[in-house]
Amino acid sequence: MSEEPVNHEIYKGARNRVDNLIKYAKENQIDVEYFLGIESGITNLLGKWVIINIAVIKNKEGYESWGASPAFPVPNKYVEEIISTDLGQVMDKMFKQNDLRSNKGGINFLTNGVISRIDLTKEAFIMALTQYINEFWKDEK
Repeated sequence: MSEEPVNHEIYKGARNRVDNLIKYAKENQIDVEYFLGIESGITNLLGKWVIINIAVIKNKEGYESWGASPAFPVPNKYVEEIISTDLGQVMDKMFKQNDLRSNKGGINFLTNGVISRIDLTKEAFIMALTQYINEFWKDEK
């Protein structure tokens, strides 16, 4: 995987986080109903480069659902640098900040405070919940 997850690595990263949580819960005899993993990355699978969050939820029976956040465009001039380092470093340099991703994120600066990193994460989580909230929307096992 790249420093910044690219394309399918975004889903794989979120899925790996879930699998690691499941393993940890089993090893430590922790009874958990749902496991959640979230990963952010850069993708051009939609035809243009965008940043997107992917959330994966798996329940203790093994059913998995996933969801995505709204995506925001990345100017071509930053794509290579984001892939070779990561979005956080590029945003920190651009906005002369330190560790933006641990707070409201670079998206907060790009939207003049309208949307935060937490908002994007929340949206991905809610989209992943759709198959748990509505039984008729579930995939067959």
